[in-house]
Amino acid sequence: MKLKMKKKNAVAGSVLLVTLATCVILGVLMGSYLSMIKSQHFSVARGQAWNSALVVAEAGVEEAMAHLNDTNLPANHQSVLTAQGFWVNKWAPPNATHSGYWKTNLLTDGTRTNGYYDATIIIANPNNPVIVSTGYVNGPLSSPVLQRAVRVATQPITRSTPGGAMVVTDTVDFKGAGVTTDSFQSTNLVLFPGGIYNATNALDHGDVSSTSKLTNMVNIGNATIKGSVHTSPNGNVQIGAQGVVGDKAFVNNSYNAGKIEANHQLHDAA
Repeated sequence: MKLKMKKKNAVAGSVLLVTLATCVILGVLMGSYLSMIKSQHFSVARGQAWNSALVVAEAGVEEAMAHLNDTNLPANHQSVLTAQGFWVNKWAPPNATHSGYWKTNLLTDGTRTNGYYDATIIIANPNNPVIVSTGYVNGPLSSPVLQRAVRVATQPITRSTPGGAMVVTDTVDFKGAGVTTDSFQSTNLVLFPGGIYNATNALDHGDVSSTSKLTNMVNIGNATIKGSVHTSPNGNVQIGAQGVVGDKAFVNNSYNAGKIEANHQLHDAA
């Protein structure tokens, strides 16, 4: 009896090797692609957190500026730069880590914490307090906390600028319809329950000011300004056929469309 040996198929073996090599190459490419996506995602998330830290630090500056400009202290706490003045607005006294009065606040959006700031007011020179605020936010993917600091050197206001709803240094141009300015007083709980604005009881101190030295820099258009308009001594105010400027009673009178109430166009914005 003769035994017949069957030769293995070399072609089938070659196909298997090519298939395995292809799978390895595709796996490496897929892994590289996923790694690149992960790096890009991390970079974007870190960039967003880095920018958020600056916004949080600026919130601390706003808190400090609000204190320095507080004009509502009790009669026995006249200066915001005294210990009593700082205490009223809950600023802690200097310590080993803070060279001035300081405050820390968490910033939340109602569901999660977006970071916190640590603001310090340094009053070595009472005429020029210095604000140093550091914002802290969580880094992406459990990376370390990111922080950014802002330093602001303040100085007293040296010129008089009327307050109001809007103060600009150049052009005011109210285009379109439905533009209205007014005001409210959050401490008047009779007109504004809960200290919340409502249009029904809105007050008429929604002044608009331009400190530009040029003429024709304020165009009211068809807006309703419940208050006054302030310009520089050479300033001029343009108004449309449906625009109106004045106190609450004046602007609510439809016969005053296109008019500015007497003594409500002032040239006192320097």
